Amino acid sequence: MTGYTRDDVEGRTSLEIEIWADPATRERVVAALQAHVVVRNMEMRFRRENGDVGIGLISGRLIDVNGEPCFLSITRDITDRQFTR
Repeated sequence: MTGYTRDDVEGRTSLEIEIWADPATRERVVAALQAHVVVRNMEMRFRRENGDVGIGLISGRLIDVNGEPCFLSITRDITDRQFTR
C-alpha cells in the first residue's frame, strides 16, 4: 500500500519516515488515543514511499510491548473511493 519495505520502516517511527501527509492528522490520532485508547476509521492522508499521497481509514489501539507503549494499527487504502465520487 505504501511502497515501504520492512527495512525502510523497522525501528523507525511514523514521524521519521514522514508517512503523515498532514501532521495535524497525526495530532488528532494521538489526542484520540490519549482520550479513548482506541481509534476507529479515522480518515487520514498518508505519503507513499514514492512521494504520492493516498487516503486511508486508520483504526488501532494502544498496546504494551515489553513495557513500551505502542500503537497497533490497520489502515485501509480508500484513495480510489475518494477520487471517484
